[in-house]
This record gives sequence, C-alpha cells and structure tokens, in this order.
Amino acid sequence: MVEFLIMFTLGILIGLLIKKKLNIGTVIEKLTNVSLYLLLLYLGLTVGLNKVIVSNLPKIGLKVVFISVFTILFSLICAAIIYKIFFKKDKALRKQNEE
Repeated sequence: MVEFLIMFTLGILIGLLIKKKLNIGTVIEKLTNVSLYLLLLYLGLTVGLNKVIVSNLPKIGLKVVFISVFTILFSLICAAIIYKIFFKKDKALRKQNEE
C-alpha cells in the first residue's frame, strides 16, 4: 500500500513540474486508455480461465447484469448532479463573457 501512495505522490510531483513545460496530456490519455484495455483483457482472461466462475455463470449472470445496470444508472445520475452543481456555473459565466 505504501508503494502505491509513493508512486501516486511521485506522479503528482512530476506532473506539476512538467505541466508548464510540456503539453503531454494527449500522450498520457492514450497511455491510460491502452492500460485500461490491457487490464480489461487480463480480467476477461482470468474469468474465462476460472472453471468455477464459468460453470456458475448461469447462476450469477442475472445478479451481475442487475449490479452492472444499476451501477451505470447511478453513475450517470451522480455525474449529472455533479455537473449541475459544479460546471453549470462555469457555462453561465462563459456565456456572460461572450455577450
């Protein structure tokens, strides 16, 4: 756990140092996407290779679908609430500045 905190803190410090010098946001975004895809592939492989999970898929399938649907639904609701609270003001300010 300590290693994760050290790496996270180190990443923040490096980001603060180089953000003014380089605009590497797009490179980091692409690396993040590739890393996420590789993690999802690995997760799918480990689930597919696990005989216990595969044999119990019919039993746990409906529960997984239910949890997934409600997770996505509540994530969208929370994102909409956060947008209205924090970002709607910025949109109104930009509109006033344009006029």
